[in-house]
Amino acid sequence: MALTAQVYEVNLANISTVNLTLNDECQGLLIREMVLTGDYDVDGDGEVPGDEYFEITVMDGNTSNGPIIDGCGEFQYKVEIRDFTPAVREGFVGEFAPENWTINDEPPFDDQTSIVEFTETTATFTTFGSLPPVFEASAFYQFSEAGTVTFDYDYNGVDVGFDFAVAIYTFEGVLVDILLQTTNPETGTITFEAEPGFDFGIGVVDDGFVPFPPNNETPSVLVISNWSFAPADTSIPVTGFTTSWGIVRAEDKTSPEAIETPEDVNLLCVDFDANNIATLSNTINHCYRVNASTGATIAGSMAPALRARLLAGGIAPLVPTFTDGCAQELEVCVSDAVA
Repeated sequence: MALTAQVYEVNLANISTVNLTLNDECQGLLIREMVLTGDYDVDGDGEVPGDEYFEITVMDGNTSNGPIIDGCGEFQYKVEIRDFTPAVREGFVGEFAPENWTINDEPPFDDQTSIVEFTETTATFTTFGSLPPVFEASAFYQFSEAGTVTFDYDYNGVDVGFDFAVAIYTFEGVLVDILLQTTNPETGTITFEAEPGFDFGIGVVDDGFVPFPPNNETPSVLVISNWSFAPADTSIPVTGFTTSWGIVRAEDKTSPEAIETPEDVNLLCVDFDANNIATLSNTINHCYRVNASTGATIAGSMAPALRARLLAGGIAPLVPTFTDGCAQELEVCVSDAVA
């Protein structure tokens, strides 16, 4: 269970309906100020949660981009408090990799054994004595942040009453707690609350003598496994608000854009009637459709008689290219005036 820091207390409600104008890319962004109203500082201490504590999701068919609205229409939105609980870190990797521990594995004499071995999942401490004095195989780690430490231990206890497995917790050299101290074969799980600047030490302390038979050729071994560190929850969670829902109405108020216009064409007077759209019959549709992304005319949408008037002696209709970021198709209607 991770430690928990202070909390922000608020008294907020969501705004039931929000109107929003989309940008040129047919998108919009919902922010906290648009959707929440009320008191952000109930206790009056001047501390208020930032935008990062509120998670907004628009239910527009693409919820992966959260508060971004993707297109015109009316959509539900959801506001909830973001979960800032830090992830539990497991194993002897990252900040708990062996290079970040202070290791003691040098016995007084060459024929004595003192070994500290780390893998990503275990730390193993091995000793075998032949002569006094006392020596150890141990490792120490200094914590840089608060959190909850949990690990399993397995000690073979071959030298009962003499060699012993130990785990201690200190601050500036002063003993805070003896977490493990046994000379007997023992397995178990240990959990303790770590504080920044505190040291944790673990290992085997060997009396320097060979164990009694029948263990006189067996080393003392302590194995640590299932190491985990749950950082203290310093997210400063928010209270006084529960997940709520509302409606956002997204509108496109940006006019289609003409990205290309045809060049002027010089016509003879006798060519006016053949190119004058105003003289077309009212039964002929003066409008056609284009792809809003590319501006290309949709096949079959332009009446043949209108197309003929727009050729102006060329091989393709002379029309502007219109695009729009918020529509699939646009309708373009043509009129002209001849002077």
